[in-house]
Amino acid sequence: MIAIAQRWAVGAMADIDGGAEAAPWVRMVVVHEALSAVDQVRKGSDQEMARFFLERVRREWAERTDEVARGVLAIAPLAVRMARANAVLADSNGQALNATVRDIRAELGERITPLQDALCTFAVDERFDRRRERDAA
Repeated sequence: MIAIAQRWAVGAMADIDGGAEAAPWVRMVVVHEALSAVDQVRKGSDQEMARFFLERVRREWAERTDEVARGVLAIAPLAVRMARANAVLADSNGQALNATVRDIRAELGERITPLQDALCTFAVDERFDRRRERDAA
């Protein structure tokens, strides 16, 4: 789930100046957002250290004011939400993802940013392309 959300977020960020260079950081912000979606996080020093590091990365990105940072923070939660729907109902032929994308677009309405819209489009298109490749094989 997290890898899918990361791929979609990085793919959507590709068209923003500086977005490609931010890819490693985008991935970490997405992981931070995904922590709340993970049902169980094992307790232990490694996990606590990782959580501390990711929270610090997220805080640093929240303090930035550039377009890349605003974009990352705006799409990371959406990418995680869409990837979770896709993973939970993977056998639904993409219907769960499509429904989640429709819900997100309806919730955001006119407030949807071009980057948020690009994330939704990228995720659905990428899911469709992968399914078509799998079916052709």
